[in-house]
Amino acid sequence: MRCKGAGGQVLGPVSRLSEALAVIATAPCDAALLDINLGHETSYLAAEMLQVREVPFAFLTGSEGDEIESRYAKIPVLRKPFSEMEIESCLRRLMGSVMRNSNSMSCGHLEFRMVPG
Repeated sequence: MRCKGAGGQVLGPVSRLSEALAVIATAPCDAALLDINLGHETSYLAAEMLQVREVPFAFLTGSEGDEIESRYAKIPVLRKPFSEMEIESCLRRLMGSVMRNSNSMSCGHLEFRMVPG
């Protein structure tokens, strides 16, 4: 991902909600990408934690259904498949002025998605 090449740090991916919560609790970040479905879990608790910490985030999903809880209706959603350019554009929108006012791209985004295994 380009943010790594621009001096940013990608935290993750993680495959379990417990791992996501641990990363959020210990590693500051500017934005997050959350896959809604993490195997038998969802990332909604991670979303709540990010909201409390005022970290902007977007959901990732491969599903066309209305699986997103209504309380998250205003959260951006990237539907799979998506390109690296779409991810970068989403992160830029999420981080807004953080990146515009910085000489380096401090992505520090979290990517929580199901990883086979």
